Amino acid sequence: NNILVGALEKIPSFRFVPLAYQLFSRIDETKGISPDANSEFQETVQRLVFRMCADHPYHCLVQLIALSNGKKVGSTEDAFHLNVGDSKVVAAEKILSLLRKSDSDFLSELLVSYKTLVESY
Repeated sequence: NNILVGALEKIPSFRFVPLAYQLFSRIDETKGISPDANSEFQETVQRLVFRMCADHPYHCLVQLIALSNGKKVGSTEDAFHLNVGDSKVVAAEKILSLLRKSDSDFLSELLVSYKTLVESY
């Protein structure tokens, strides 16, 4: 895992944009006291997702916002809700919170605009 972390930091984030859907589907909230391989993997994936969203917000933020809205589907679409686990929603909200707190005012304002747009639908 340490080799992967070092390699991911050297690879430009635009190389991962075509894999955004696959990577975002792998984020999950890790629970537990001891750090195991899964929590290290989640930390690596979430760091990569954060970097992708920060570097390429127009390509990545919409997918992350959609994942964070997993709890907000209508009652007629309960089957879809079951496919989006609560732990994925929590992990997506955590990444969005970190993006909101980032140093980039542009990114924070874009995130607010996207959230407003998505909630209007």
